[in-house]
Amino acid sequence: MSIVLAIFVGEILLVKVFKFDKTFERALITMMILPPPFIMPLFIKEENQKDMQFVLNTLSLHTLISLIVFTVIFSVFFTF
Repeated sequence: MSIVLAIFVGEILLVKVFKFDKTFERALITMMILPPPFIMPLFIKEENQKDMQFVLNTLSLHTLISLIVFTVIFSVFFTF
């Protein structure tokens, strides 16, 4: 959902309304695709190993998905 919103906002607001370069649209889409911050596991107490594993696995999975989505979107929709 955030990717669709980023494409819409980037194309309509940044490029057509504010007359920014397409680079700003690409930057917005890249920012929306990025995984959550990796500092989150530092806030989990060591006693909660189950929660720690869940967060680490989720971050790893989100990173892989982000790489795939980034590659697909930028190879299909944008030319440099």
